[in-house]
Amino acid sequence: MAAEHHQLHFVLVPLMAQGHMIPMIDMARLLAQRGVIVTFVTTLVNASRFKTATDRAVESGLPIRLLPLRFPCLEAGLPEGCENLDSIPSADLIRNFLDAASMLQQPLEQYLQQQQQPTPNCIIADSYLPWTSRIANKFQIPRLIFHGMCCFSLLGSHNVQHYNAYKTVSSDSEPFMVPGMLHRVEITKAQLPGSFVVKPELEDIRRQIREADLTAYGVVMNSFKELELGYVEEYQKAIQKKVWCIGPVSLCNKDDLDKFERGNKASVEQNQCSAWLDSMKPKSVLYACLGSQCRLVPLQLIELGLGLEASNYPFIWVIRTADRFAELEKWFEERIKGVPMITWPMFAEQFFNEKLIIHVLKIGVRIGVEVPVKLGDEEKVGVLVKREEIEKAIKLLMQEGNEGEERRNKASELGQKAKKATEEKGSSYLNMSLLIQEIMQEGQKKCSQNKES
Repeated sequence: MAAEHHQLHFVLVPLMAQGHMIPMIDMARLLAQRGVIVTFVTTLVNASRFKTATDRAVESGLPIRLLPLRFPCLEAGLPEGCENLDSIPSADLIRNFLDAASMLQQPLEQYLQQQQQPTPNCIIADSYLPWTSRIANKFQIPRLIFHGMCCFSLLGSHNVQHYNAYKTVSSDSEPFMVPGMLHRVEITKAQLPGSFVVKPELEDIRRQIREADLTAYGVVMNSFKELELGYVEEYQKAIQKKVWCIGPVSLCNKDDLDKFERGNKASVEQNQCSAWLDSMKPKSVLYACLGSQCRLVPLQLIELGLGLEASNYPFIWVIRTADRFAELEKWFEERIKGVPMITWPMFAEQFFNEKLIIHVLKIGVRIGVEVPVKLGDEEKVGVLVKREEIEKAIKLLMQEGNEGEERRNKASELGQKAKKATEEKGSSYLNMSLLIQEIMQEGQKKCSQNKES
C-alpha cells in the first residue's frame, strides 16, 4: 500500500504539551510507516525533547521531517524558554502561551510555500490551535482535528452543551444526567471540562476553537473502536463529521529506549527501573501516573505517598519536581530512596474518563476525588484526598478476590483488543488505511479541478 501514496504529505501540528505531543509523534511514525511524508511542527526547546525519536525514525528510513520553529516567548510576554505548557509558571500566562502559538502561523506558511515538492495534502492539528484552519484554507487542503480525549468524553461534553443539561441543576455539586449517552452517565457542573466555565480573557479563543472545529474536515482519535462501545458512531452522528480512530498509536513504537528518553529527562536510568521491575512478582507493582501538568501542593502529594506506602504494595511513582517541591523531595529521600516517581493532574475531561473506566468498562476503582484542581487553584484547594482513602482504593484495586480478578481480566482483554486493533486488518489499522485513501482522493480531486481551471 505504501507505494501507492508515497507522495502524500501530511503536516502535523501538536499543542506544545506532553500529553498532546507524544501521541502526535507516534502518529507521525504510524503515517510514515505507510509511506506518507510527514512534517512534524514543533519549537526549538520541544524539538530537543524528541530528537532521539525523530533521529531514529529517520535513520530507519521513515520519511519524517522535524520542523523546529522559534517560539516567540518574549513577544507574547512569556519567560524565555517557556515553550511547553508544563513550563508555564502561572495559569495567568495560558493566554500568553496560546497567543505565542498563534504567531507560528506565518513562519509555518512561509516554510510550506518554500517547499516545492511535495506540497502538503493534509494538516492534522490540535483542536487548541484554531489558527491552523487558516493555513488549511490557504493551501486548500483538508484540516483534521486531533483530540487527546476519547469519543465517550467528547460526546458527553458535546451533549451537555447541546442540550444545556448543566442548566437543570441549582448548584455546582448537584449531579445531573448526561443526555444522549448509551449508558447512564451522571456528572456535576464542577466536574465538567473547562470549556463550560471559561475565563473572560479566553472567551475569544474558545470561540475561535468552536468556529475552526465546525469547518474541519474530520477528527482523528487516539482511541480504538472496541474501547468505545458504540460511542464512535454516536459522536460521529453528533458532530456530522467523519471520525477516524487509529489508536492506541503508542503501539506502533517498538523502541523502548526511545519511549523512555522522550520528554523530560528522568532521574532514574531505564536499566535500573527495569531491573527493579524484573525482581518483582508479575502483576504485583502499582504504577502511579498523574500527568505532566500536575501542580498539586506538596502536602497532597505526601498524602498520596503515605497512602501508597501504607498499602504495602510495591509501586513506581514518577513525579515532576521543582524548587517549590523541596519539602517533597526531602520526604522521599528519607522514606523511599531510589523509587521512580510521576505526577498527577485533575482537570479537563478526566471526570468523563472516570465514568467510562468505572461505570462502562468496569476496569477501575475510584479514589474519591469530587472537585477538579484547576491550573492556578492548587494552593486554594490544598489536600483533597487523605492517605486512608488512597490506601483503601489501592487495596481494593489490587485485591485477590473475584471482584479484583474480574477487573484485571477485563483490563487484560481490552489490552489484547487494543493490540489487535492496531495490527493488520484490525479496526485502527483499517481506519488509518481509509484515512490515507480519503486524503489521496481529495488530492486527486484537487488536481483535476486545477487542470480544468
